[in-house]
Formats: sequence, C-alpha cells, structure tokens
Amino acid sequence: MGSGWFIVETNRRFDCGSQLWPSSTKAELVAIWSLLLTVPTNSKLHIITDSQAAIDGIRNHLTTPTVRIYLKSTNGPILDAIRHSTTVKNLTVDYIKIKSHSGDAENDLADDIVKSAII
Repeated sequence: MGSGWFIVETNRRFDCGSQLWPSSTKAELVAIWSLLLTVPTNSKLHIITDSQAAIDGIRNHLTTPTVRIYLKSTNGPILDAIRHSTTVKNLTVDYIKIKSHSGDAENDLADDIVKSAII
C-alpha cells in the first residue's frame, strides 16, 4: 500500500509503502502519522483527507482507548502512534474531510504522490 502527503506552504512531499494488512484506512493513517513526525513541536495543522474512516479512528483514539476498543481496532498501533505523537509534540490538529475524486487539485496531487510510492 502506498501512503503520501505534501505541505502546500513549503512544497514538501513524502511517499512510502507499507506491507501487511492492506487497507485504504491504514494507508491514510500511515500518511498522517509520518506527517506528524516531521512537523515542529507546538504546531497547528490542518490535515485534509478523503478518508472519514481515518478521521473517525483518530478521534476515537484521542482519549485513552479501552482495551476492548484497542483490541477491536485493526489499526490500533498506528492510532496509538498518532495519539502519542500529537500529545508529545503538543500539536493542535484539525482534521478536514473532503470528497475523493472530486476534481480537488490538492487531493489529486496527493493521489499522484501515493501512486509514485507503489511503483
């Protein structure tokens, strides 16, 4: 699975591939986590994604999840890493959902970046 992101203001981009349990939600979460690792501490971010499942997973894990919730989540380790990175780096993150394949130029660019990761 390919994951990727770009930062409009700095024209920075990143792509990577991941293995095991392929899912589009996992790919989105890996992209978000890798982005959070690169931004400076105390940053305020607007992360735009076309994955409502990724946003919902993150929001459900922002508070300490119960063991039951953690064990039911296929992406639990990635969600934990996102929560930990957000907390330790004191990040303020606003997750914004956009419609996929709607002609949004920035979303189309992100899709192209992801495609280059899996070639």
